[in-house]
Amino acid sequence: MLGATRTTKKSDISAVVKLASRAERVGKAVELYYEQIRFLAENRSVDVIVCVMPNEMFDSITTTSESDDDDSGDSELEHNFRRILKAKNMHLGTPLQLVREKTILITKQAGDQQDPATKAWNFVTALYYKGNKTIPWRLVEDTAKLRSCYIGIGFYKSRDGETVSSSLAQVFDEFGHGIILRGTPVSIDKKNRHPYLSEDQAYELLRDALDEYDRALEHMPARIVIHKSSQFRESERKGFLRALNEKGIRAKDFVAITDTDIRLFGDKD
Repeated sequence: MLGATRTTKKSDISAVVKLASRAERVGKAVELYYEQIRFLAENRSVDVIVCVMPNEMFDSITTTSESDDDDSGDSELEHNFRRILKAKNMHLGTPLQLVREKTILITKQAGDQQDPATKAWNFVTALYYKGNKTIPWRLVEDTAKLRSCYIGIGFYKSRDGETVSSSLAQVFDEFGHGIILRGTPVSIDKKNRHPYLSEDQAYELLRDALDEYDRALEHMPARIVIHKSSQFRESERKGFLRALNEKGIRAKDFVAITDTDIRLFGDKD
């Protein structure tokens, strides 16, 4: 509704963009958003506050200009803005959802890695999750089935862009309870440039994940499902199996989620 909307003045945005250093721009941008967020949280009944960042302001806190005197990485500055803003508003008790102006338009733009439908889905799911303060969906508990743990393995670059590390993006059970665990630097396949784990790295990653899972949820799963966005190498399979055998877990599934040229179309009425 209109009463739950606050508009940032163009002159205020320009004042932030014109500041000499990025550190100043980040600090001023946080203060600018904080005042609007505080008003909404204290004077309106809202479940989530969506903070839309204009393109020029986003660029000003993530792009180096000739007048900048610091050498912090762009990703670090963007991360710092988000972290500082959320920390400053934590006492208000209202969840925040940050989004760039060009993202909220939900249109395909040059350089985008997601189509408009995926953008819309991710945005709405985030609002649903934060607004309801609950897990968006969960499976119905079936006591006859094995208690399962799902582990998604991804890879990310270090802030300096020099090192590729493994990451257990998410470790969770079928009811959405879980943890996040990061691994160690990995190797890159010279043929296809895909990162992969050695046998020891795969073993240590899964062993540590299961230990953390046990500490967090106070039980060990009977079945493990490991999924990644590339095919499993033999070294990875051996390492994972070694960890599973050590933990006494017999039921396991290795799932490779990869792109395909197959497309399915439904019949028109």
